[in-house]
Amino acid sequence: MKQKTKMITGLIALCLISAVLASLLTAAFMMRDLFGYRSLLSRLNTADARLSAETDTTPDASEQVSPSPSPVASVTPEQPTSTPAPTVTEPAESRIEQTFESSQVSGSGPEDETTLPAETSPEVSVPAGPVYDQFKIWQDHSLIEDLYASIQPSVVGINVVVGETAASLRRTNEGSGLIMSEDGYIVTNSSVISIAVSKQGHLFSHASIHVYADGVSGALNAALIGRDPLTGLAVIKIDPGYRTLQPAPIAENPDLKVGQMIVAIGYPDLLEESGSLYMGLISSLSRPVQLEDGTSLQMIQTDARISQRCSGGPLLNLSGEVIGIANCGLSYQSYDALSYALPAQTALKVVEDMTSQGYVGGRAWLGVSVLVEETFQQLRGLYNYPEGLYITNVINDSPAYIANMRKGDIITEINGQPITPSMDINHFLKSQPVGSLVNILVYRSSDSQYHEIRAYLQEYSR
Repeated sequence: MKQKTKMITGLIALCLISAVLASLLTAAFMMRDLFGYRSLLSRLNTADARLSAETDTTPDASEQVSPSPSPVASVTPEQPTSTPAPTVTEPAESRIEQTFESSQVSGSGPEDETTLPAETSPEVSVPAGPVYDQFKIWQDHSLIEDLYASIQPSVVGINVVVGETAASLRRTNEGSGLIMSEDGYIVTNSSVISIAVSKQGHLFSHASIHVYADGVSGALNAALIGRDPLTGLAVIKIDPGYRTLQPAPIAENPDLKVGQMIVAIGYPDLLEESGSLYMGLISSLSRPVQLEDGTSLQMIQTDARISQRCSGGPLLNLSGEVIGIANCGLSYQSYDALSYALPAQTALKVVEDMTSQGYVGGRAWLGVSVLVEETFQQLRGLYNYPEGLYITNVINDSPAYIANMRKGDIITEINGQPITPSMDINHFLKSQPVGSLVNILVYRSSDSQYHEIRAYLQEYSR
């Protein structure tokens, strides 16, 4: 009997302890919900007060003053002036009840940050100026689409075909080009048509150049106007007939800067692609790039990974103006995956001179090609050559050829100034007038002797 009494007493005590613990837990949850309720109510009241302070700009009844739009809001269409309808603001207490009930139903706690309108990120405000203009364009992606649509009629596709002969098989090459005039002059990368051009600069009789333009069905035959080896550009011409061509807008005074956003556009592949647009940044200006014949040229470098088919297409700023012509195939080292573009003003002069006189005038010419710096440094390590520019080719009948400069010579001084492997000889020649005398000191590897050479610069007219 005593044992049964003890068991009953133990069960009663256990029930009492469980009831006390349950009461304590219930009180704890109620206090947590109460504090969460008050915290949420406090946050909403703070948000209401902040919103009221920002929007309480009611002008005097005698003054009809329209609020000035913010810079970011100015990109939206202007609405007609009218008296705004009064806004009914729901009390914070009512909203807190709805928020609290919805959080209980969904299983989330009342402190769920996603339900707090006051915790949203603030609207980005950018001051007016060039940076703000670029920000507006990138803010609205439709403007990039409009930019592509506006320049697309000025970009053409180029397909070069060299027919089969007894000595060679049929060859083709593709690229892009840019319409420069309404009468059909087009500029492109010279390497696009190089397979169809002889050493004398003439188009092979068994070769043809086909041009595909936006809105034109079929291909148009193009004639070769000329190639400029010093810039790596070529000019071709199509007969537009009754069609109206749209020349590309060229930036007259481009203020290029490293880090500037650019867009590269090419003609899409007829079989595979429906568009050809690449975006990136200018990573370097006046970057020396080695052309196919060894000539060095200063170009715009960009990190945009432009496809080979875009070679000869335009490089644009965010205003839709052409700032360069893409020469994607001119990567002078195999590990260099960056893209390059010839400045648009240089391309414009090439087109103007080519169309008027068949060559680009006013440029002094020496007639040598030099080895790139990285490769020459390797030769220096092997043969202990002096610093300078290693000549890889001397063009026949050029000023260098007449002055007896030879392949393998190393130019160490020009007019008494030491020459380094990183020097751009074409940049030096641009500062020299046609017909000027240049004193050149070369190291001839064949006899390990230095030779003084006098050369008269001629006008380049090839």
